[in-house]
Order: sequence, then C-alpha cells, then structure tokens
Amino acid sequence: MVSDDEILEGYRLLASQEGIFCEPASAASFAGLVKLHKQGLDLSNQRVVCIFTGTGLKDPDLAVSSVAPQTIVVEPTLEAVEAVALT
Repeated sequence: MVSDDEILEGYRLLASQEGIFCEPASAASFAGLVKLHKQGLDLSNQRVVCIFTGTGLKDPDLAVSSVAPQTIVVEPTLEAVEAVALT
C-alpha cells in the first residue's frame, strides 16, 4: 500500500529519471516498488515489471504544476517555438 504522496513521488521520479510520462494512478505500482526498495528489499538480481496503463496527458495540470518554476510559456507560433527550442 502506498500513499498519494508516494505515488506522486514515483510519478515525478519516472518522468525525471526514466522519461516515462504516465498518469499518476499508473505510477502506483512503481511507487510500491520504490517503497519496498527503501525498506531494504534487494532487487538487484530480479526482473520486475511495472505496467503503466495511462498517459500523463490525462492530467496535464498536474504535470505542469510539478515543474511550475521551470515551465516556459510560448506563443503558439512556429517562430516562438523555434526561438525557445533552439536557444
């Protein structure tokens, strides 16, 4: 069993370390794995599969608020996007 805070921690860890953008509810299995690891479970010689069934686009507001200080607002024009992406 994991808490909402542990799920959100797993959600952010997946995005920042693995590039996996799943919905928060899908991060519950990973959060459980992280919790077990913190409790001392050695998984170094194990293969573990966590299934993420939903995309992070199901809750885009949470994704934006999770990185709010780093969020850049860009006008919806090709020139504006290029200016931000190519600098």
